[in-house]
Amino acid sequence: MPTSGNSRAFSIGQLNAESVSNIEVIKAATPDRDGDALGGIINVVSRSAFQREGRSVELNLGGLYYDMREKWNYNAALNYLDIFSVGGGQKNLGVGLNLAWSENSRDYDNLDKDYAYLRPQNEPALGLTAPLYFHTNAAPQTNYRETSSRSVNLALDYRLSPATSVYLRPFFRHNDTDAEKPRARYYINANHNFAAATGTKTIAQATYNTGRSLPTTLNEMRYQNDLSETDNEVYGSSFGGRHEMDNTTVLFDLFLSNNESNRDRSLAYVIRNQGFSFAYDMTNRSNPIYTILNGKDPYDVTSINRGDLTLNPRDGAEKASSAKVDVERKFSSDRLTGSFKVGAKFRSNVKEQDQASIVYQTGTNASGFPYASLLQRTDYKTFGSLPIYQYPDLNKVEALLRSSPNLFVSAPATVLLNDVLNDYRAQEDVAAAYGMGTFRFGRTTLITGLRAEQNTFKARTYRYNSNAPAAPTTVNAKRDYTMWLPGLHLRHELGKNLILRESYNRSYSRPDVNNLVAGLNLDTNTGNISGGNPNLEPSTSDNYDVQLEYYTPKGGLYSAGVFYKKLKGFYYSTTLRFTNTDANGYPIPDANGPRIYSSTDNALGALNYGLELIARQKLLFLPKPFDGLGVSLSATITKSDGKYPGRLSENLPTYGFSDRIYNASVEYAGGGFRGRLAYTYRSDFLEGLDVDNTFDDYFGAYKSLNWDSSYQVMKNTRVFFNVNNLTNEPQISYQGYKHPDNPEDITTYGWRATTGVSIRF
Repeated sequence: MPTSGNSRAFSIGQLNAESVSNIEVIKAATPDRDGDALGGIINVVSRSAFQREGRSVELNLGGLYYDMREKWNYNAALNYLDIFSVGGGQKNLGVGLNLAWSENSRDYDNLDKDYAYLRPQNEPALGLTAPLYFHTNAAPQTNYRETSSRSVNLALDYRLSPATSVYLRPFFRHNDTDAEKPRARYYINANHNFAAATGTKTIAQATYNTGRSLPTTLNEMRYQNDLSETDNEVYGSSFGGRHEMDNTTVLFDLFLSNNESNRDRSLAYVIRNQGFSFAYDMTNRSNPIYTILNGKDPYDVTSINRGDLTLNPRDGAEKASSAKVDVERKFSSDRLTGSFKVGAKFRSNVKEQDQASIVYQTGTNASGFPYASLLQRTDYKTFGSLPIYQYPDLNKVEALLRSSPNLFVSAPATVLLNDVLNDYRAQEDVAAAYGMGTFRFGRTTLITGLRAEQNTFKARTYRYNSNAPAAPTTVNAKRDYTMWLPGLHLRHELGKNLILRESYNRSYSRPDVNNLVAGLNLDTNTGNISGGNPNLEPSTSDNYDVQLEYYTPKGGLYSAGVFYKKLKGFYYSTTLRFTNTDANGYPIPDANGPRIYSSTDNALGALNYGLELIARQKLLFLPKPFDGLGVSLSATITKSDGKYPGRLSENLPTYGFSDRIYNASVEYAGGGFRGRLAYTYRSDFLEGLDVDNTFDDYFGAYKSLNWDSSYQVMKNTRVFFNVNNLTNEPQISYQGYKHPDNPEDITTYGWRATTGVSIRF
């Protein structure tokens, strides 16, 4: 599927859940699967019109209650399935139609905190006995996000003969998203020299929980707001089929899809108000107390000295097309059965972006700019305790820009720079072929083969030169590489319901498009360049898995598995030295070069390994009605050793890698009722490296408790009631190795309930 963003990630919110038949999770990919997946494959399977006999009409109506704002949203879907006899055939045409409408909110509160590090040797006046973090500024904010969607999916399946069938599955989905983010930013300290014992020193007091600046040092409060309106359309179709000839089966599929995003309205305005003296108390680390020490009224706008307005429209689109064919021939003998399978696939993605960033600056209150008329007072408090005070009304700002453009001073060089750096066109083609054999002998099954994927990438972007801002230089990039991806998978039936699996496969991943195509910014004063790097190598992983599974006669599964992954070439932000550039304008690395190239590069590698445990059991042995109970438990315990240039002596994990993941659920089914209470825990993980572990960023431990239930009130009618995040757990990021007590980003979404009815005719 294509994506209209800068990454390769596809937003699941752009799919209609009613059109999905099932979801496959494939941990160890065989050679007949795409190879560009380091950790595995999630395959979303669309519905077939042949999946059910006879006519089925289903109406789903639901309401979504969002605790954060105490408001309701809705969703509705109509599903139609039927099988017809046409052209003299019997039940040879299947028709499936899905229509869906929804409106939902994704509102949340957030506190963004920044820190600096105080060292005793640099702060003799503070009398510190140990280093500590000083909280420099905080931004309490609330976020409003409304998305309305409508979609249609059609499935046509036709049997030409008992051996041949074809399908056509067109789809369309349109989303409209309106978002707004009012916030304030309190500057506790802005000019203290943390790096040495000399220089400007403005901190009056600092402890583990508290801090403040000198009374003679006044800082800012900023009033900020962001607003955007975005529409997104995803549409396309797949056409394919299968033909069976004796022991040979031929499968083919053609696919074409577009993903288009238009952000025609996007504003961000920051207003700076001078003259505040703040103190903080972080006894409650996730909900600090901020105090204005000098008594300045936060609604007083007379000392506002500046405003910064940014208009940021964006158009993004990607076209994806693919064609593939698979041929499988089965064989059988007295001692050996199995199949040989070969196939080929060609995939092409064309991605474009046109983004501007128009920057204006507004003057002081004293010069007559009407800030008071643009600021909207609010009693809203983030987390119920942190006031925002007031924020820019962006509708009024927009109206003032139209009526009095003379009050807004533009920055043409910045506008041209941002426009150049954010525009590109890129095309990536992948041609793949594979051969695979499946062999069954006795109780053992062997699947082995080789896949080759040849990748060609070309892009057009621009280089900005500050000496000629209106004349950017076109920069072209092109590269290609071939990945060889072997696979070996074994399955042994050691005994009744006891299975041992072993596998090895090689996989890879490609860098995000933005890292390849970001425009180049040439600083003519220094000769330094920053921007994208089209010469990034793919990341690769050699994956080893062993798993033992036992299936009980009465609905149980117990398994234990180990995995080992050897990764090479993942990505990180870095600076390289260079002297000259190549014919396309990109720097040629030179360790002794006088200039700096700031970009993304390949890191060295990582080892990730661990243990996976699963226990699932239906409690059928209990007396009624308790025999409807079931329990599911799983645990993943891992170890990660990432190698980052400049920090090779440290034991650092791979980005995004948690060392513990636990899941537990209790289910019940009986008498028309189904219910499930599920808990998930994921330990913290590294999300960003700094110069040392003092400022490394970690995503805190994630916890979630969810409830799903439904009840069959009549033969064709079922009601449902689900609650997500029952315990209202926040999401927290923190700064510093093993410093979860040092949160830098705290977000709370509240709990969400969904209730409704499903009626089948």
